[in-house]
Amino acid sequence: DHYDSTNTYYGLDKLCLNNIIQDNTYMKDYLTYQMMGDMGVASPLCSYVYITVNGEDYGLYLAVEAVEDSFLQRNYGRDYGELYKPDNMKMGGGRGNGKEFDMDKFMDENSEEEDSGQEEINENASQKDSAQSSPDSQRMQRGQRPDMGNMPNREEMPDFENKPNSGARPDMENMPDFENMPNMDDKMPDFENMPEMDENMKEKFENGGFGGKGPGGMNKSDDVLLKYIDDETDSYSSIFESAKTDITKSDKMRLIEALKKLSEGVELSDAVDIDTVIKYFVVHNFVLNFDSYTGSMIHNYYLYEKNGQMQMIPWDYNLAFGGFMSMGGAESLVNYPIDSPVSRGDMSERPMISWIFENEEYTELYHTYFEEFIDTYFESGYFANMIDKVNKMISPYVEKDPTKFCTYEEFEKGISTLKEFCLLRAESIKGQLDGSIGSTSDTQKESTLISVDGIEINDMGSMHK
Repeated sequence: DHYDSTNTYYGLDKLCLNNIIQDNTYMKDYLTYQMMGDMGVASPLCSYVYITVNGEDYGLYLAVEAVEDSFLQRNYGRDYGELYKPDNMKMGGGRGNGKEFDMDKFMDENSEEEDSGQEEINENASQKDSAQSSPDSQRMQRGQRPDMGNMPNREEMPDFENKPNSGARPDMENMPDFENMPNMDDKMPDFENMPEMDENMKEKFENGGFGGKGPGGMNKSDDVLLKYIDDETDSYSSIFESAKTDITKSDKMRLIEALKKLSEGVELSDAVDIDTVIKYFVVHNFVLNFDSYTGSMIHNYYLYEKNGQMQMIPWDYNLAFGGFMSMGGAESLVNYPIDSPVSRGDMSERPMISWIFENEEYTELYHTYFEEFIDTYFESGYFANMIDKVNKMISPYVEKDPTKFCTYEEFEKGISTLKEFCLLRAESIKGQLDGSIGSTSDTQKESTLISVDGIEINDMGSMHK
C-alpha cells in the first residue's frame, strides 16, 4: 500500500526480509515469535523463505510481518489503538525507518563523548553483508519481485497439530484480501560503506561510556524506560516521534496518563493489560534478550495503547539467548534468575516490568504463567520435536545459502547448542519455580545451579560475529 492504500500483499502492508545476521541457529527470531504467539501475545507472523532475484540466489531469510497497520488490524480489529516504537536512537524507530540517520555525525559525536546515545545499526533491515560470498548485486531493490519458485515446499513444514494452546492466535476473519502487490521503486537502505565500530567505540559501548543518564550511560531519555516524567508532551519525544500510527494531542495525553498510573502503581489494571504483559515477559525473560527493554539499550520493543491500557509487542530477537555483548558464561545464562530479569541498573527504573515484582499477587501470576509455559513447551516434549522438524526443513536451504554469515558446520553446532541451552534453561526455571534454585540474583548465590558443561554461547552466534 506504499502508493495505493487499497493494495496489500496477502493482507500485509509491509513484509520485512530478515537476513538472520549474527544468528548461527537461523532460529532465534522464529522461535521467539512462535513462543510469543502461543502464549497469546500479539506477535509478528513469520515464515522461512528462500529468495532468488533475477535467477540469482540470495539465500534463506525470515519473512516477518511488519508491525504496522495490517498487524494492528489482524490482532486488534479495525478499531485499533495507537502504536509506538520508543527509541531515542533514530534507527527504525518510526515511519522513516532510520532514513535520517547519519553515521558520520554519530561517529563524530560519540568520539567527543558528547551527550549522545548509542546508535543501533539495524542490520536486520539491510541485505546480507558484501563481505560474504554473495551475488554481485548486494542490495535488493524493493521494486524487484523475488522468484518464489524456490520457496520451501509446504509439505516440508512441520506438523503443528499438537501445538500447545496456551494462548490463541488472533481471529483473522476480518483480514483484507487484495490481489495486487504495490510496485515500489525505492531501494533498501545501503549500509555497504558504513564504518565498522573501532576498538575505542567498542570499549565505550561495552562500558556504557556515552554520557547518558540511563543505566550504563546507554540511554538519556526516561521516556524510553516508560517512566512518567511530567505532563508535557515534549518530555516524551522518543515515544511520540516514533509513533507508527497518526496520533493527536489527546492520544499523547492519554498515554502520559497511563504512564503516570504505571509509575505510581495507581489503577494499574487500567494502565496495563496485566495478563498479556506478564506473558510477554515470561517468554522474553526465558529467551534472555538483553538488546531490548530489560537490557542496557532499552529499545527493540513496540508499545501498543488503547483506551489508556498498554501492551508490549516483541521485535528483533537475533541476539537473544545471551548473544548481546558479553552477558556472561553459559552457566550464568542458563540459570539467569527469572525474578531479577534486568541486566543492568535498578529494576525500579523499568516500570513496565517492575510492577510484576512489587505486588505478591502479580508475582504469583507471573510464576503461574511461567510454569504453564515450561510445562506445555518443554516438559511435554513439544519443543524438542518442533526444533528438530524446523531444523530438518531449513537445513538444505542453509547449506546452499550463498550469503550466510556462518559455515554450515557452525549452523549445525548452533542448532544443537540452542536445543540443549533451552532444555537446560527450562530445567533451571523449573527449579527456580519450586524453590530448589534461587529465582533472584541474591538467592542464587547460595544455590546449586544447573551444570552446563560443554556449552559455548558464541556457538549460537553473537553481536561480535
